[in-house]
Amino acid sequence: MKGIFNAIWFFVFWATVVPLTMFIGAIPLAVLLFCTYAGAQVRAQKAEKIVKTTLMKDEQLLAQAIQHRVFALWSRRKTIAITTSRIILITRGLVGGFKMSDIQWKDLKDAKLEQNVLDSICGSNLQFQHYNAGVGWMGIDGDVTP
Repeated sequence: MKGIFNAIWFFVFWATVVPLTMFIGAIPLAVLLFCTYAGAQVRAQKAEKIVKTTLMKDEQLLAQAIQHRVFALWSRRKTIAITTSRIILITRGLVGGFKMSDIQWKDLKDAKLEQNVLDSICGSNLQFQHYNAGVGWMGIDGDVTP
């Protein structure tokens, strides 16, 4: 449902801003949409390559998913990968680079998978809990396997 609310909020926000600014607000909206969707496939492929470069020796990639755009209208999309020895979550930086979090299978305490209402649009929510109480939950909302 978070993805649907994101889409509704996005539409309401811009439907309010554009008329209030005498349609000058359409210019930033066009720039935002262009920056969001132009080259999205190339950026998704770069995220896949980043995952492959973080693999350790003899570690194999079992599954990989990237966050649906509707969940990341206000942020960068996340990528999650399941390997033979760990779970890797990668968040790309605003300008460049990335932040990686991982949990080894031996340190995994709990996992949650929630199917969203419109799974073709919103995907599923995937959360992992670490045995270390200070780490808390690590996960991704609205992911889909490419």
